[in-house]
Amino acid sequence: NGSELDHCLHNLANGDRLQKFVALRQLAQLSQSQRLTRQEQGDLWDYLQVFLEIEADPRLKRAAITILQPQSAKPLTIPQTRRQRQVINADS
Repeated sequence: NGSELDHCLHNLANGDRLQKFVALRQLAQLSQSQRLTRQEQGDLWDYLQVFLEIEADPRLKRAAITILQPQSAKPLTIPQTRRQRQVINADS
């Protein structure tokens, strides 16, 4: 658990883009599986915040952001209303 987290963080800090992407996937699985202690979860949050500040690749940033979003939170959406055509009667 701790060594798996350390391995992922090492790849995130020192790996190439593919290693970073794989590390982010593994970190997401660790985070979602509830196998991290509260302390480890807090540390992961801090590490990912720093990662977002220094990383340039938008795909890697998006992957990190998905880990940081609360599991129960749903993305905000704007409700779409159907526009109905207004029929104008020429006889009126």
